Amino acid sequence: MTPVPVPPPAEPAPAPPSDLIIDLQRRSATLGGVPLQLGGRAFDLLATMASRPGRVFTAAELMAAVWPGRVVDETNLRAQIRKLRQQIGSHRVANVSGRGYTYCATNRSATATHHPAAAPRPST
Repeated sequence: MTPVPVPPPAEPAPAPPSDLIIDLQRRSATLGGVPLQLGGRAFDLLATMASRPGRVFTAAELMAAVWPGRVVDETNLRAQIRKLRQQIGSHRVANVSGRGYTYCATNRSATATHHPAAAPRPST
């Protein structure tokens, strides 16, 4: 009897958008019930963009929300967007060429939704 090759297991399907829960009070997020390992800047990006799904945020708007009062290079923003995409899936954050970034999914927030600037920032 000739052995039949077994195909490799299929890649797991990304979790549905509703499985992403953002807790602004605790400054944490879970995807499919699994806590995400987001740094403060990546969390602020997620909270800012998820507060208005589908809205295109310019790089200047995102940098002002995440690095208030600081002058930062757009390279920092791109690095944080990359980290965020690695955690929540690249399909949830889109680059709108020449305009900025948008959050493409809906979410359930475990707490009252408000702008991340109002959320307490952890001391560093």
